[in-house]
Amino acid sequence: MEIEEVDINEAGHASGLYNQIAEPVPFSFPVDDDQFRMGIVWDGGDHGMHRYLRDQRVLHCRAGSSIVGFTHIAVEHRDEARRGVIRFIGFLPGDRRVGQMLLDEAERQLRSADVDVIMAFARDYGYPFHLKATGDLSYSLSHIVGLLGSNGYSLPPHHRYTLSQEIHFDWPSLNVTRPELPDERLVVQIARDESISDLPKLMFHLELEGQKVGESETWPVGRWTTAHGAREMFAMSIDIGDQWQGRGWGRYLLTRGLWEMQQLGYDRAVLGTNPENYPAVSMYANMGFTIDGMSCTMVKRFV
Repeated sequence: MEIEEVDINEAGHASGLYNQIAEPVPFSFPVDDDQFRMGIVWDGGDHGMHRYLRDQRVLHCRAGSSIVGFTHIAVEHRDEARRGVIRFIGFLPGDRRVGQMLLDEAERQLRSADVDVIMAFARDYGYPFHLKATGDLSYSLSHIVGLLGSNGYSLPPHHRYTLSQEIHFDWPSLNVTRPELPDERLVVQIARDESISDLPKLMFHLELEGQKVGESETWPVGRWTTAHGAREMFAMSIDIGDQWQGRGWGRYLLTRGLWEMQQLGYDRAVLGTNPENYPAVSMYANMGFTIDGMSCTMVKRFV
């Protein structure tokens, strides 16, 4: 077996292997060579975080003429710091030697760029067709979790409302009614963004007497990829100020977002939260969402 660097614009040849690897990963879609190549060079969509990445490289591991593994690496230049990023490392269960070869070479190249921290599967740097466009490592890829953990990678420190880990919720047969405002003083403002595709992103601001107390967003997963199946689902995020929680306002924003997207013809909603954010976990579960896996980012420090 040997490892070779390939032109990032020619990396689509690994799409077949990617599809085998990602088959158990929730909210991920099979892609052809062109979709895979375009996903690798994707700019990050609405948040545009990929602008922080430099010196991106794709490495293939070959056995004869077959691609048996690949990794995608970069250097993050952000907040006056340089960090290594392993955006993806992929190999089939049972091919541990392939994974180790790729990881060793990825670390060697990133360390030569003078980084002392490497983030593996950093959530800001995902592919549009994978895990609802987040860069996280799904625990369903336990052979990759095990490889990284055995090589000194671990979960970074986290806060209750940050996402070093994420628990994923799915509602595949959405059916909600339009909610009533829980407080007559509240006003909800809805903005619609169709600047990227014909699939609109909706943004909700909840205000109390002119003061913003919460916000949420809904965005079709197919907004960023043409992969089959992506256009049928949408993702959500929600945020209520700490001092306004416990009043049912978060539940209202969530239900209103679900209802608005339902009116646009969507019937599958997905979202995620830190598994230690117990109020959110409880709310989602009691509304009708079911858990569909967990994911994480892993980090290794060299000093």
